[in-house]
Amino acid sequence: MSRLMQKLGLVPEGATDAESGRLVFPVNDVEQLVTDYEDAIPLAKVPEYIGGTQNQTLALYGAGILPAIIPADAPGAVRGVIFARRVLDDLLARIDALPLMNDEQRKLSLSVGEACQRHGGTTAELIAAVPSGKIAGLRARPDPRLDAIRVLVPDVLGFRQMATGDGGSP
Repeated sequence: MSRLMQKLGLVPEGATDAESGRLVFPVNDVEQLVTDYEDAIPLAKVPEYIGGTQNQTLALYGAGILPAIIPADAPGAVRGVIFARRVLDDLLARIDALPLMNDEQRKLSLSVGEACQRHGGTTAELIAAVPSGKIAGLRARPDPRLDAIRVLVPDVLGFRQMATGDGGSP
């Protein structure tokens, strides 16, 4: 636990067990950390859990949309990265709150990946724009998974126009 708290910056680097034993932490924060750690999901299993690709998962992690309990300690060093199940469940709950699309909307919608490929932008930008209301998000299926999110083409075009200032891809 001492090494974990050092890695998270809660205990000064190189502090002895005696020194770290005298530090005081908010009980609720430490209890939440322990609970999150016990129920954590490793980065390699997150795409399956949330219904996204490895690249989408890494993009959401890199943008801070999916904060890790234990972050990478160097660029590219993601082997020990773990996520709190409650953080992933919160993302899935936000997806579950999106309305199911109707047949008319289905014709005008794209998956997040398709929207990025066809109109520019990144997965993280589009996923962040949905809860903020900049882009209307819909679900293609009842199950709340990342690959079920659909965005309307007119919303994506308007969002990209605001982002680039010219309505096109950068």
